[in-house]
Amino acid sequence: MPGGYAELISPERVRGGLVLLPEPRLPVQFVNEVVDLCHDSAAFILANGRVLGPGDEATDEELFEVHLFRAVLGVDCDEPEGRRYSYVDMRDASTAYSTVAEAVAYRDRIVAGNADSRKRWEGGTLLGYAGRYRREFPLEERDEVVVVAESVSVADGTVRGLVHNLSETLYARNVVVTARPSGGASEAGGVALSWRWPLTVQPGERAPFEIDGWQGGVAAADADLSVSADLSGAVDITRSFGASELRLNDKEVGERVVMFAIMRIPTTHPELAELIWGQTIKDFRVYAALLDRDDGSVVEVEQLDAGMTVWDSETQLYVPISIDSYPPSPDSIPDKIAARGDHHFETFGPNQGPMVGFLVEFQDNDYQVWVGGASPPPVQQPTGG
Repeated sequence: MPGGYAELISPERVRGGLVLLPEPRLPVQFVNEVVDLCHDSAAFILANGRVLGPGDEATDEELFEVHLFRAVLGVDCDEPEGRRYSYVDMRDASTAYSTVAEAVAYRDRIVAGNADSRKRWEGGTLLGYAGRYRREFPLEERDEVVVVAESVSVADGTVRGLVHNLSETLYARNVVVTARPSGGASEAGGVALSWRWPLTVQPGERAPFEIDGWQGGVAAADADLSVSADLSGAVDITRSFGASELRLNDKEVGERVVMFAIMRIPTTHPELAELIWGQTIKDFRVYAALLDRDDGSVVEVEQLDAGMTVWDSETQLYVPISIDSYPPSPDSIPDKIAARGDHHFETFGPNQGPMVGFLVEFQDNDYQVWVGGASPPPVQQPTGG
């Protein structure tokens, strides 16, 4: 039989990046298993989502749920070779089969049918990253960062686009995109222009670039683009933020969105929890790329103002502050509030760090956002001469 839920979250199963996996809808002890639904305790747990403890008695309603659950899946426990075996994934249980082999064969058909899709778009949410794109991998692993050709645009002397880290396991740091005039050095004086992305690019993640001062042609093909990056398996815990939308009101749908980010512990790296909670991010950044809704080309790249709100318990007011480090330093709190010592930062819930808020004005475009700590550029080594 297949392995259980632990297999789904093992390092060998989940590829790269700080990933938050969804909680299984069905009990975890049965996820990715073939289950005998004529076993009363198994059927009860799957139907009702709870385990009967010592001395517990099932209610009539719960027994009816077991009856209904078996009926929907076509379970037949009365006949010796009746249908009783079901394959359970994170969301559902399959139609019952007469043998374990049939249930496993069903599982294999489902896996085979979705193999390419599963490989390209692994499940789960990549932290520090939200918007139009999910993390995505090529069908054949490539440890390199490349320009996404269809994302490139040229307008008003600026070349914009996205790069994509194709590696399944390696983080990209010091990502630099360089634009040169296509066809030689005669155009634009042969000047090469570059953009350095200050955040890491996690495995499967895209990142934006915006190169100003372009004097070459106005077509995307007129810019000869190249990418350099330092790839390594070193995890970047500053990207451990889940970002979500909070619409202001119906009238502003399609124009702007308020987003918030909260520190999260990735399902894929539970061993990093203490480091993640205890970290100080000295150069905290939030970026957004606006994307043409039709072709995905990059319209704008901007660093957003990141803010928090301080709850002033004396005046019962939220006081917004801008931040450039996380958690914010005491110096960022207005003096009149800090002096009283009766304040606290707004959080998403119990045992959570301060909640970061930011506004994305996308004006009928799609968008992608990135949250994390900026890495300093590499030290330039002196050259002899």
